[in-house]
Amino acid sequence: MNLEDRLSLSYYHEIAVLNKEHHISVVQHRETKKIYVKKILTVYNGEIYRRLQKLDLEGIPKIREFVEGEGQAVLIEEYISGDTLQEKMDACRLTEKDIRRYIKELCRILNSLHQQEPPVIHRDIKPSNIIITPEERVVLIDFNAAKSYTPGKAEDTMLIGTKGFAAPEQYGFGSSSPLTDIYGMGVLIRELTAKIRVYEKIPDVYEKVIRRCTQMNPKDRYQSVQELANALGETHDYIERDRKNQNQRTDGWRKYCPPGFRTPVLWKKFLSFAGYFVLFSIAMSLTVERTYGLPLWLNRFCFWLCALSLVFVGGDYLGIQKLMPLCGSKKRPVHYLGIFLLDTCLVFLLLLLLEVILRVI
Repeated sequence: MNLEDRLSLSYYHEIAVLNKEHHISVVQHRETKKIYVKKILTVYNGEIYRRLQKLDLEGIPKIREFVEGEGQAVLIEEYISGDTLQEKMDACRLTEKDIRRYIKELCRILNSLHQQEPPVIHRDIKPSNIIITPEERVVLIDFNAAKSYTPGKAEDTMLIGTKGFAAPEQYGFGSSSPLTDIYGMGVLIRELTAKIRVYEKIPDVYEKVIRRCTQMNPKDRYQSVQELANALGETHDYIERDRKNQNQRTDGWRKYCPPGFRTPVLWKKFLSFAGYFVLFSIAMSLTVERTYGLPLWLNRFCFWLCALSLVFVGGDYLGIQKLMPLCGSKKRPVHYLGIFLLDTCLVFLLLLLLEVILRVI
C-alpha cells in the first residue's frame, strides 16, 4: 500500500461497526459527509473488484476505493440501506409475488454481470447477500467469492462458496461458469418458497424450475439467466391461469357465503359457526340503561351489525376492502390502517342510522 493509497483511505473515519468478526464497518467521508461501507478482505479476487470499480451496473454497490497491500485489501463501497432477504425470510414477510419479483430482478442483475467480457460469476447467491431497499429495489452484495469465467478450464483451483448454496463445480466437479449462478438461484428459490409454504400455498410449478436449476450437470440447467427469467414468466402465467380457474369455480353461490363458510374444510366452518353464535349471543344479551322494548332490540341489532361489519371487512367479503384504497397497499401497516378506517366508517354509519331511527320512533 503506497502513500497515495494511505492518503485516500485517511479521508474516511469509522462511525459504527457492522460485523466485527468479518471486519465490516460504516465509515463517513470527512469532506463530503457521505456514508460508505468499509470491508477488510483476506479472501478475495482483486481482479474482480478492480473490474467492478470501473463499471456502473444497477443492482450492485458502487465501489469507491479498493486498495491492496500486506496480504489483504481495503474496500470502500456504497452503503445500501434495507433488509436482507434472510431477514425478510426470518420475519415471514414474503409472499409468492415478492419472490417472483425479487428473483426476476436478480436475473436482470446477473445477466448484466454475465454479459461482461469476460463474464463475472458471483458464486455466492444466498439470502444474506441480497438486500431489499425500502423502495423495493434489489441489490446483490458481497463479491468475495466472485471470479471471471475462463472457458475450457478443467476445474476451479480454489473451492469457495457457501455450503448448501454452492454448485457441484465449486467443490471440484468442474469449472465455475455463469451456470454456477443459476444453480445458486435454484437453491435460493427453494429456500424462499419453503419458508413461506406454511403461510401461503406455493404452486407446485416452482418445483420444475428448482429441479432444472439444480441439476448436477451444468448442461442440464437453464443455459442463461434470461432463460430462467423466461421460465419464471411462464410460471407466472400458469399461476394466474390457475387462480382464474379457482375464482371461476367459486363464482357461484359460495362467494356469497359469509367469511368462514366459503372454505370446504369442515372444522373451519364449525369454528366460524361458533364465532358467529358467540357474537350473536353477546349482542342479544346487551343491556342499555333506561332502554326497553323496541329501542333496546334496535340497539342489540345495531351492535350485531357492527360486529358483523368488523368480520366482513377483515374477511374482504365480496371485495368490500376496495372501498378503501389503503387496503390494497402491499405494506402491512398501511393495509391494516385501511381496514381500521373502513371498519370505523361503517360502524359510525350504523350508529348514525340507529340514532336517526330512535329519534323517529
